[in-house]
Amino acid sequence: MPIPMTTRTVRIDKPVSVDDDPVDAVDVWETLADGVGAHLSGPSGSDAGAGREQVDAVLYLGDETYIDRFCRVIDHGNSDEVFAVTYVERVIGFGLDHWKCGLRRVKGEAGA
Repeated sequence: MPIPMTTRTVRIDKPVSVDDDPVDAVDVWETLADGVGAHLSGPSGSDAGAGREQVDAVLYLGDETYIDRFCRVIDHGNSDEVFAVTYVERVIGFGLDHWKCGLRRVKGEAGA
């Protein structure tokens, strides 16, 4: 069932092959779903070091869409920013079954 209130659309990609380090080592992705209605919580930013920015957010997604912790999410509502999925939690109840997913985006390089 789709979530009742969506604030943007997203694309869900999964790696073509998963090894010991799926997100860092993947250069080939397969799109599982695109144009999916979702709600992205207000991202919380943090300064992860000189020249590096880390943003954490929570994505709420209808349960009809497959997603796991190896996937990535492209946020069409914010210049197609790419987030790695850090966790996936299934929420069930009151006819509002959905996925709650932790997301992380890191830009830049760690300072010396």
